[in-house]
Amino acid sequence: MLGIIFGIMTDGSVPNTLVIANCEVVKPRVAAAEHISQFNEEARSPFVKKYKTIIHPGEVNRIRELPQNTNIVATHTDSPDVLIWDVESQPNRHAVLGATESCPDLILTGHKDNAEFALAMCPTEPFVLSGGKDKSVILWSIQDHISTLAAGPGLSKSPGSGGFTNKSASKAGGGNDKRAKSPSIGPRDVYQGHADTVEDVQFCPSSSQEFCSVGDDSCLVLWDARAGRTPVVKVEKAHNADLHCVDWNPHDVNLILTGSADNSVHLFDRRNLNPGGGGAPVHKFEGHSAAVLCVQWSPDKSSVFGTSAEDGILNIWDYEKEMICEMAWHGVFSANELQNDVVPFMGLVTVNGLGCYDNNDGGTIRIVQSDFSVKLLRMRLVCFQPDAPSKTGLGTCMFLTKLVVYQIGKKQGSTGLKVPTAPPGLFFRHAGHRDKVVDFHWNASDPWTVVSVSDDDESTGGGGTLQIWRMIDLIHRAEEDVLAELENFKSHILACERS
Repeated sequence: MLGIIFGIMTDGSVPNTLVIANCEVVKPRVAAAEHISQFNEEARSPFVKKYKTIIHPGEVNRIRELPQNTNIVATHTDSPDVLIWDVESQPNRHAVLGATESCPDLILTGHKDNAEFALAMCPTEPFVLSGGKDKSVILWSIQDHISTLAAGPGLSKSPGSGGFTNKSASKAGGGNDKRAKSPSIGPRDVYQGHADTVEDVQFCPSSSQEFCSVGDDSCLVLWDARAGRTPVVKVEKAHNADLHCVDWNPHDVNLILTGSADNSVHLFDRRNLNPGGGGAPVHKFEGHSAAVLCVQWSPDKSSVFGTSAEDGILNIWDYEKEMICEMAWHGVFSANELQNDVVPFMGLVTVNGLGCYDNNDGGTIRIVQSDFSVKLLRMRLVCFQPDAPSKTGLGTCMFLTKLVVYQIGKKQGSTGLKVPTAPPGLFFRHAGHRDKVVDFHWNASDPWTVVSVSDDDESTGGGGTLQIWRMIDLIHRAEEDVLAELENFKSHILACERS
């Protein structure tokens, strides 16, 4: 069972809400054929069940949970404040028109202008970090509220909310609004160093005193609270456009990722940066056709990370494969070892996201691949034709019978076919969303499982889509393990093709 928290922004016919839900996620390789055949994209998933609804005061632009207590979450909306919620103690609400907004358990104040997206929770202390249109990075400690609570004799539990309130300020807004006013605390400190809106912030995984920020001034800024309120390192022109997102590697604290409106992702090593503003990225990843909106390191492997963008694509990368060697072979071979026995296959075929179907060349699949052996590539080219007569319940299973493999950088012969190439380091591409993928998150307790959210307003006329998905383990497991497993099924697959 997977617990998820997501925000629902509406057109005003019903309130904006913060939803806590439980989701049954299938185990790897157990999806039944009947479930696949009966899938209805427009229907609500029976596997996602709402546990609680909180009526959120304004749009839910960002949600982050506190690692030390996953019941505590922070949200950003279109205001200068950060809202803190105890989702366990908050009452369950009905999202109907005219319903009163839920009362946050705590409000973090300090921004002088709207702070809409830049939000982070510290992995080592109950600290919250935010950035906004006032060009500031602000740090709070939730522990400060507890200290204030202990010192203030007039504080008590607020009725109808999971938080605490000051009785002397129990009326808010006047009229018929009987809600108690949420308590608030000011910042630990305010950090100035950006020349434009701060778009994202992130803590160092090993320190509550170190953090970084990126913004519309194209700068990556590193901070250390122990060193004062000015930047420790400021990388000018970290990209050629606005920076939208940043993430700090939890396995290697020297590595920082940034994503930008220039459609690229940069990897920085802070050991190569200096206080004078110098320092170039150690790698550049260019696999999106629109602005990058979110980057996040994998919790399972130190070199793997995901990126999502306005092109509706979520890419999975492995920077250790960024500088891979070219293959030393070039030519044509049969995938099932039966030369010239071509099986027509109508449609698009990909191997790790690479490949195209050439309809004018007898069903030949042309692949550019540079990080797997011929044997592994051959074993992976197993395709299912859903429209063909089924002997297995999944469709006719076959090996593609003709494969043209090109060495990267070599002339591609006289065919004139433009073969698709993938950016170095890219090994998986999730293209299931219909519009810009605004946020995603790896599931730390279920390796290689991802939840992603797209904003489908432009393509569907409103609303968004939440998807929970997992890539097949044959893609990310060690090559020798995959080869051994596939070898066990080789005879069965060839028998299916011949029958």
